[in-house]
Amino acid sequence: KGDVEDIVKAGGMTWTLLRPGYFLTNLLPPVVYWMYPEFKDRKFFNSYEADSVLKLVDPDDIGAFATAAFEDPKKFGGHIVNVVGENMRVDDMLNELEKASGQSITAIYQTEGETDSAKGERFVAGHIVCIGLDRYVDLEKVKSWGVPPTSFKQFLEKHRYEIRAQ
Repeated sequence: KGDVEDIVKAGGMTWTLLRPGYFLTNLLPPVVYWMYPEFKDRKFFNSYEADSVLKLVDPDDIGAFATAAFEDPKKFGGHIVNVVGENMRVDDMLNELEKASGQSITAIYQTEGETDSAKGERFVAGHIVCIGLDRYVDLEKVKSWGVPPTSFKQFLEKHRYEIRAQ
């Protein structure tokens, strides 16, 4: 990604780089069953830690930020914009999802050894990369762009029928 960003910056055109967080749609069917196959049994098998903080984003917000960047290139041009609605601990995220769905969810956190042996798997590698990224996101800066980001609770409400059908 870094090489592509460098090419974009050097391209001679007005640019804005959007850096979205963890897509909340990963928690909706059918994607949740592909990314977390055990979720069919209400188990969230993962390589995060319970206190890991994820940068959550409603993918619709990415479109809203992209539109804003096209509409106001003077404001957004030459900037790297984090697109994140909220930073949330994995265990808190699962608790909120439990409340919204009305169903219990068991979090299964892989041990360090299990994670090490599964590093080559695409989703495990993604989990590892996500750990600690929240420290690079200033939520007040995100809000300062004038595009209201979606909170996790708002996302859950917007998708309540899909979540309850899981």
